[in-house]
Amino acid sequence: MDHHSVTGDILLGCSDGIKRFKKANYEIENISKNSTFLVVEHTGEIFLSSHDENKTVIKVSNYDLDKKTSELIYSFPMKAKVTSHLSVSERFIASIDKDTNKIKLFNRKYSQSGLIDVNVIEIGELRNLLFISEDLLLVTGWDSDGKDMLNNYRINGSDLDLIWSCDQVPYEPCGIALDDTGMIYVSGLKTRTIYVLDKKG
Repeated sequence: MDHHSVTGDILLGCSDGIKRFKKANYEIENISKNSTFLVVEHTGEIFLSSHDENKTVIKVSNYDLDKKTSELIYSFPMKAKVTSHLSVSERFIASIDKDTNKIKLFNRKYSQSGLIDVNVIEIGELRNLLFISEDLLLVTGWDSDGKDMLNNYRINGSDLDLIWSCDQVPYEPCGIALDDTGMIYVSGLKTRTIYVLDKKG
């Protein structure tokens, strides 16, 4: 479940749809049902990643909270029964294709170019990703040898150039967050630990 605070309310992406927690009266409103959703906010825009199990497809949409409507940005087939993690910058939308273990990269400024598949050779399994600037992307997961990994990449066309790699990360790193000062927070899936790093790793 992911969430983001929007005008005081909290929009929740859940395994059974989208819900809105109303701060004024502490009520939960069902907005959409029957799909698993993840919610991401970027400079006031809300983006949804959803998994349509009937069609085995991932959909990425721009969501209007007031009108409760969504506009499809792109989609791609994925048989894995998980919802793709999503991150957004001024220029890109990045999501994970669990079937191919590749990053799907969508250029927001040149939408006619469509999706680019970015293959990160040294990664054995992708877990999560997060933009820390317009073209710098943090990635957690395991490398090809099964070692826990947190890498920072610069997007270079259809390639990712490694900027730095952090040797000390939580066991099975998963969630990533960034605060207003640029500090990076990485959580461990099973160890209940949080590592704090600066932008240099």
